Amino acid sequence: MKNMNTFTVDELNEVLKGLVEHEFNHPIMVIGEVIDASDSINGIQYFQLRGNKGFKKSNISCLMFGGISDKIIKEYESHEVMVTGKATVYSVTGRCQIQVTDIIEYGEGHLKKEIEKIRLKLEKQGLFLNKRKFPQYPGSIGIISSSDSDAVHDVCSRLKQRFPISDLIIYHSRVQGEYAANNIIQQIKRCNKDSQIDILMIVRGGGSLEDLMAFNDENLARAMYESRIPIITGIGHQPDITIADYVADYSAETPTAAAEYISVDQNELMQRLHTYDEQIKSSTQLSLSKQNENLMTKIIEIERYNPKRIIDTLIIKNDEFVKDFKKYIKNKIDLYISTKNLHLSRLVQSKKVIESTMKEKKRNYKDIHNRLSISMERNYQEKLTYLKNTYTSLMTYNPKEMLKKGYSILRRNDGKVLKSKLELEKVQIFNAELQDGRINIEKIKTKK
Repeated sequence: MKNMNTFTVDELNEVLKGLVEHEFNHPIMVIGEVIDASDSINGIQYFQLRGNKGFKKSNISCLMFGGISDKIIKEYESHEVMVTGKATVYSVTGRCQIQVTDIIEYGEGHLKKEIEKIRLKLEKQGLFLNKRKFPQYPGSIGIISSSDSDAVHDVCSRLKQRFPISDLIIYHSRVQGEYAANNIIQQIKRCNKDSQIDILMIVRGGGSLEDLMAFNDENLARAMYESRIPIITGIGHQPDITIADYVADYSAETPTAAAEYISVDQNELMQRLHTYDEQIKSSTQLSLSKQNENLMTKIIEIERYNPKRIIDTLIIKNDEFVKDFKKYIKNKIDLYISTKNLHLSRLVQSKKVIESTMKEKKRNYKDIHNRLSISMERNYQEKLTYLKNTYTSLMTYNPKEMLKKGYSILRRNDGKVLKSKLELEKVQIFNAELQDGRINIEKIKTKK
């Protein structure tokens, strides 16, 4: 007879399966990291879900049947996920497993995807553009953070060390947790309403991605973009980048770096002022030296243009000019008289030559006139005789005269004269010009 506590392997596995399925008779959700993802030819996908507590991390087997979900498990390899499914025991091996019906990203992987979605949306809307300029010497600086945080302490210490003349106003706000984003938004609006500060700092120390999620809030990004006051962020440490950093007018790696960026080192400023002072002194001395040189130059010029000296010089020059002018006028008059007498003598001689030439020309004119008259009369008679002879010849060969003797002229209808029998045979109609006019003639066609 079999003992009540004795089971076969198959019986024990079936009991364990029943216990598990009875205990978890509804779908459960399990969080873990996907490892060892694979699939089989029958469409089933297998993977291990690994825990993350302690050094000895526990695993649980998972499988997902084809057709239940369109997700590919290999895409989730090494990602933290939350699976939904039914807990059961595989009776062949006695191993507990989960038959998965759904799987989603969880933890930082999920958060990063959500953050990237918001970042792309805000970038497309232009919230990362139009950066405001920071004043070089801010009179008042606002700090939004937890008032008792190390970040605020570091920022205030650094600002007092570098630029102690700036007033610091701390606007206390939560920087972590569910209400942190709304707290920061309210403080941004308060700063803009009060208009007491020149620069607004939003700072926080380092932390996990979940700790910094308040700075990835979409509404916070819009409030920062709409702020009239330029904003600088110093959130977390060097690798931490939040959406607030993208929207800010400048994003520093740490809170202390943000304080250094917006402040001027007082030692450097004093050195710069000292340098400016030396430059001003040097420039002033150089300017005075140049002015002194210009003054001496002006004095020399004034002496050169002294009225008494100028008048004395002008009197001397005037006397010399009058003397030279009188001499010049006398020379001009003498030259004019001499030239006038010379021209007068030449005119008398020219008159005699012209009168003699005129007499000679008159004699030549009479001779030429007589010769021309005789030549023209002779030429006229010769031309008249030639004209008479030409007229007689023309009248002899005038066609009209020939017509009077009984001749006629045959022409085609276009007026062309018919000069041969062959030309006459080619036309049917022609005309004949007689003494008393023209007549059209049509040849009579004869039958052959």
